[in-house]
Amino acid sequence: MEKICRHLKAGVLTILIPKALVGDRELASKLKTFLSTISFGETRIAIEFRGGEPTEDTLKILHDYNAVHSVDLSRQEPKVDSSILYSRLFGKGKENIYEFNDNELQDIATKSSGPKFEKSILAFHGVRMYRDAARLKTFLTSGKFPSLTSQVGLGSLGEVLKEDARFPTTKSQLMGEQGWKLYDKNVEERARARELLEKLPDRTYTTLEDVLESLT
Repeated sequence: MEKICRHLKAGVLTILIPKALVGDRELASKLKTFLSTISFGETRIAIEFRGGEPTEDTLKILHDYNAVHSVDLSRQEPKVDSSILYSRLFGKGKENIYEFNDNELQDIATKSSGPKFEKSILAFHGVRMYRDAARLKTFLTSGKFPSLTSQVGLGSLGEVLKEDARFPTTKSQLMGEQGWKLYDKNVEERARARELLEKLPDRTYTTLEDVLESLT
């Protein structure tokens, strides 16, 4: 593994601790044994705890061995001081079905650019990961977020739904399948599709035009 990291010039190697092991009483001692017997040169070890919170003893082991506490910065901040921030960003939706709004991306930018970090690595893992990353990069370079569609308001919502909305459908189906997405509320502001979709009457909709006309 050390040879692979060196060949790839990897700055960070992430180790995932599954939910079944996060509550293991011996996790701290197991991590200590592991971290004390390996060396990856300039590659830092980042530990991510899935589905649970590590104990104080476990966090102390990370600190003692200069390991990075990897977290989803949109949900929490690392509990171990480190010169490196490594965050895998999934968002606040079901699994990775999520799209970060402007305020969330700005908050991530603020947290990741703190003076305590010499280097920040943000890895987007949502279904809109490439666009989310591009939007954040645009904000960091220009101070503004780009539009998502060529229209605003209902026109923008129509473009978003046109991507993959299936008909006939119901209000509840649209809310569940499309509500997490963002549309351009106006030139300066993005909003969740659910904000408009929740205004729909409870019935079956046969076409996209049917949906948009019901919101007019």
